Amino acid sequence: ERNPNVGLSTEFGTSMATPIATGAAALIRQYFEEGWYPSGRKNSQDEMRPSGALIKAVILNGGREMNRIQNFLKYTSTKEYDQAQNY
Repeated sequence: ERNPNVGLSTEFGTSMATPIATGAAALIRQYFEEGWYPSGRKNSQDEMRPSGALIKAVILNGGREMNRIQNFLKYTSTKEYDQAQNY
């Protein structure tokens, strides 16, 4: 629904999730390629090219319990890796 006062609209669905997931995957890849892992500090000796499986594992292990999310027009709580978060 568009709010004409602020120029924002609310959207949902897979067409909105795809760019978010793609952006997260790109940032995770950059984190490993620039050598931030494992120290949390940029180090050229730690630079690596992460596999797709590693990037997917990092994304999936980022799942957290969420309280009061709106899912199909009702508010629910979630657990890690449940269907409400669409895993």
